[in-house]
Amino acid sequence: MPISPDIPASSSQNCESNSSDHPCTGPHPGRALLLEDVFSRACTWIAGAHRDSKLSPAGIAQQLRCSRATLYRAFQSKGITVADYIQRLRLEQIHTDLATAAPRIPISSIALDHGFECLSHFHRRFKRLYGHTPGETRSARSPQRREVRN
Repeated sequence: MPISPDIPASSSQNCESNSSDHPCTGPHPGRALLLEDVFSRACTWIAGAHRDSKLSPAGIAQQLRCSRATLYRAFQSKGITVADYIQRLRLEQIHTDLATAAPRIPISSIALDHGFECLSHFHRRFKRLYGHTPGETRSARSPQRREVRN
């Protein structure tokens, strides 16, 4: 995938004049396209790297060859932060894995495998997002446990 350059040097951050005829004033149609491209590429990168507990906005920006500020603006344009996006993706993957992982695999191992380092933080966030604990999710989705209850 080709990597597009960051905001051109002629962007508003390099403009000193505020006159209405100055080329740097007013809306920047290219900026919206740039942010959309950065957001799309970042989501793709995060999907492949979300299991890395050291995944950070700085590392993502470096991989995309854009500034952290541009990365933050791209996510802000979608109404979410980079950290929230990463965390949500991790939680969704764990939620899916709880249905398919063997019951002998501890939930903590699944959480650690998806980049969570603090298990209490993981449990709080999971319950906040889904309204029940990871253990309750596993129990409700596990075919063996449903058969035992019937």
